[in-house]
This record gives sequence, C-alpha cells and structure tokens, in this order.
Amino acid sequence: MNNLMNFIKGKTLFVSTLKDGKPTIRPFGAVMMFENKLYLNTTNQKDVYKQIIENPNICVCAVGENRQWVRIHGIAKIDDRIIAKQQMLNENPVLLERKRFSSANDPSMIIFYLENMKVEFH
Repeated sequence: MNNLMNFIKGKTLFVSTLKDGKPTIRPFGAVMMFENKLYLNTTNQKDVYKQIIENPNICVCAVGENRQWVRIHGIAKIDDRIIAKQQMLNENPVLLERKRFSSANDPSMIIFYLENMKVEFH
C-alpha cells in the first residue's frame, strides 16, 4: 500500500465508471490512505457519485514518470464517517482552499474507499 500511495500521491488519477452501460472516465486529484484503504472523494452532485451507487465496480489509473503506470480495480464503498472526511480534508487542503467543501460536515462531501483492490503496476 505504501508503494501505491508513493506512486499516486500528487498525480492526476483517472477514474472509470459506467454510464448507461458505457465506460466513462474523469480526472481525480484528492486521494488518501486511511485505515490501510485507498480513499477518493467527490460530491453528491456529480454523475460519478450516481454511477458509483448504481455500479460500484470502478477502475483507477495513474501515469508516473518514465512511462510507468498503475491500474487499480476495486469496489467503491461510501464512508460517511466524519473522522474519515476530516482526514481527507487534512491531507488535501486544496478541497477547502478552493471552497469545494465547507467542512467535514458538508452534506455534499462524499468519500469512498476501494474494497477488493487489484493493483497492477506497469
């Protein structure tokens, strides 16, 4: 897990879901390792949230230097705990700086972790 975090921290991650049975992908930036799980965040206003609720099987990809990349498959599990949301804000202060969320109590803030992860480094 530490190797994975070292590789993806600070990089743009691309998260793939299904929309109407077709793949769709979008960039993510905020990420954290919490309780030995990989967490990402979004808002309950975005399509990606609705897609995760409908089908929680997602794929995450990040590209590093020297043409190295990682692909992560997993099942997105929503975590509504304030302690987990606060940790996301602590590790990614840009979420507050850009006024994406007002606090860990912001009802639009959604964080999720990946369960049954399969990580492939290439």
